[in-house]
Amino acid sequence: MEISFENLKKIDTILEKIEHLENKINTLSNNTKVDLGGVSSVSKYLGVTNKTIYNYIDNGIFKEYVHFKRVLNKNSVRIRFIENAIINFKKGL
Repeated sequence: MEISFENLKKIDTILEKIEHLENKINTLSNNTKVDLGGVSSVSKYLGVTNKTIYNYIDNGIFKEYVHFKRVLNKNSVRIRFIENAIINFKKGL
């Protein structure tokens, strides 16, 4: 079996291309804006159900004025999440 050393020269080029692609992926993922205001969008982002989000609120895992706030909307109160807190929460999962 004969080994061609010409292929070894291509390894550096392949590694450079992989590094370039990794940088592009990181740039794209950092620039992707996600709406994390409501229960449905937060549950999708975290990969859990809406019920789990409400359980997080009821059990104190999500803290008011840290992870969310209650907003008066006409005659009802809506929960609005604080985006940075939800992103940091996911990083800590």
